Amino acid sequence: MPTIEHSVLESAERHEPKGVEDASNGMRYTSDGAGSGSWQYIPTGWGNYGDNASEQTFTTAQTKLSINKLGTVTNEAYLPLAIRGTGTLWSSDNNRITSIAQGDKYMVRVILPVTARSAANYIELELDIGASEASVTFSVLKTRLECSRTPPFSISLSFPLFSLDTFMANGCSIWMNTDTGSLGVTAPQIMISREHTEVT
Repeated sequence: MPTIEHSVLESAERHEPKGVEDASNGMRYTSDGAGSGSWQYIPTGWGNYGDNASEQTFTTAQTKLSINKLGTVTNEAYLPLAIRGTGTLWSSDNNRITSIAQGDKYMVRVILPVTARSAANYIELELDIGASEASVTFSVLKTRLECSRTPPFSISLSFPLFSLDTFMANGCSIWMNTDTGSLGVTAPQIMISREHTEVT
């Protein structure tokens, strides 16, 4: 039987990488550092979600932001391959950011088109990973955004999130309130990008 060095084989004569026949579209082979490895999805991807419901009014009482995913800007065509076609990064059932895996890092952008204002000088946003649907119980970020202008105008905020046990269990909701008076928001959007996941 002749011996042929692999290095002299033509490209068409070389075999595919081990396990490729069982790998799904978009996977790559990742070394485990111990002489082997596994096929894994490219971790990154994004989803954009818009609301098409009527104006949401925010007052001095904390209220959860609602985005029903029915706005024309909603786009899940570029979600991470691990959930594309089967999952989501925003649950419109309970209005929460959802995480794919523990250890994930996400970048989030919220756009709030302001369509009405009565006396409000700023709006306060608070991110909550607690389980309650009635109030904030596990705050991970709290910030104020100026809103003392004449509508219509837009407010936007970007922030990173990492996912550990509590976020995995409950997701992350966005609560808002004004300092005084009220603010009306119509057709808010949220874009969620997965930037990192742990290699297993």
